[in-house]
Amino acid sequence: MFSPPDAVGEADKRYGTVIDEVWTEVIPDKEWGWYIYTSQLIEWTDGTRSIRLTYYYQAEGAKSWRFGGQYSLEDKPSVILNLIRNTLAKKWE
Repeated sequence: MFSPPDAVGEADKRYGTVIDEVWTEVIPDKEWGWYIYTSQLIEWTDGTRSIRLTYYYQAEGAKSWRFGGQYSLEDKPSVILNLIRNTLAKKWE
């Protein structure tokens, strides 16, 4: 189950399942803790699919990961693909 952003109030929840994922390796941050980024393929109850780009966080000394992407990107695969292609075309390294 996926809940709407707080800003939209009592909007309906959406039901879907993460059916596949890609994870990065753990990324340490000396001051803030550890991060791990993921792309998740979600299949919704109506049969449509979307991709969510999000992250999990672990503080220094913590024993578990916390979902950190309350405002993560989630949209149909074509939208995510276009965003990633346009971002990589910038050659920002």
